[in-house]
Amino acid sequence: MAKKPGLRGLSMNQQYYEAILQLRSPSEKVTDFVVSAINRASRKTLVSRVVTLKTGVDLFISSRAFAVSLGRRLFGCFGGSLEISKRLYGLSKDNKRVYRVSVLFKPPCFRQGDVILYEGHIVLVSSLGRQAKGTDLDTGRRAVIDYKKDAERLEVRKSVVTKLHPWLEAMHPETFETRPVYNKEYASGLGLRQGSRVRVVISQGRVYAVDC
Repeated sequence: MAKKPGLRGLSMNQQYYEAILQLRSPSEKVTDFVVSAINRASRKTLVSRVVTLKTGVDLFISSRAFAVSLGRRLFGCFGGSLEISKRLYGLSKDNKRVYRVSVLFKPPCFRQGDVILYEGHIVLVSSLGRQAKGTDLDTGRRAVIDYKKDAERLEVRKSVVTKLHPWLEAMHPETFETRPVYNKEYASGLGLRQGSRVRVVISQGRVYAVDC
């Protein structure tokens, strides 16, 4: 399979730029989204240079409007944080102010399908966008996730149901001991049987069923 050209494969015009698209900790999906958007854009929209940083990458783009639009599309698709700022660059030939724009985009630390610890709740993330949504694994209720608040991504592990009565138990994936499943209400809707394989997360020593 041919290797994707990535950001370095974009057309370059080193003489001019109006905006800097700053991608921080971008995933491969984010990078592919940006490359595809630029390749589909007008020939007037070019990348003057790409600067790789420890924290991500900066793309110097010839169109302010395109950079702002792309930043908003990234936020609408992937969520996270978006900051748009401008600074005075100079004056045009007719003495109008000329600005350069910075578009800073950072995706969230979690993805669709991840399980996170959010405000003391264990949440299965179902969708991203301007708002992240998910399911509270304690109650089964819908949860809305604020990107500005702290969230910790939890590792999803494989386990097996060891007991159904008098309460649901599963094997702890680290100690291999049988432990009660803490979110019994949610787990009751998974159709589990003794010996069923189940995916779990561990938080504060408690076993939470995710899905099977």
